[in-house]
Amino acid sequence: MQFDIIEVDKTVTARNRPVIIITSNAKKDLSDPFLGRCNFHHIAFPDPEMMRLILGVHYPDLHQDLADGCMEAFYRLRELRGIEKKPATRELINWVRALKSDPDFQVKSLSQGGLPYLGILFKKSADLNTAAQQMARMR
Repeated sequence: MQFDIIEVDKTVTARNRPVIIITSNAKKDLSDPFLGRCNFHHIAFPDPEMMRLILGVHYPDLHQDLADGCMEAFYRLRELRGIEKKPATRELINWVRALKSDPDFQVKSLSQGGLPYLGILFKKSADLNTAAQQMARMR
């Protein structure tokens, strides 16, 4: 509800609750005057330990084998070359949901390179094709 202007040694207190917009501007060029009025807080991508905690919030009863297989595959997919939009936390959560709801899915297929529903992880068709080709070569 307040911020400091260190250049003039002044604290400004809000009369009304400020509007806070949290977004990523990784692909958007915003004007310097606009950016000059913004405060930035960069959040690092979750490491596997934090991602496991995040998955646990969404799926408290997630079987350890499925969690391990999904996490290993997910971080491996994020390392593929030529991917413009790497899968993020939301995609992993959605992918786990799809795998859990598929009665024919076998967890052991993940360790054998079988990665169903890649379209959930990759939002761009070019990325999906790139990932599918690279995964096919790794088998």
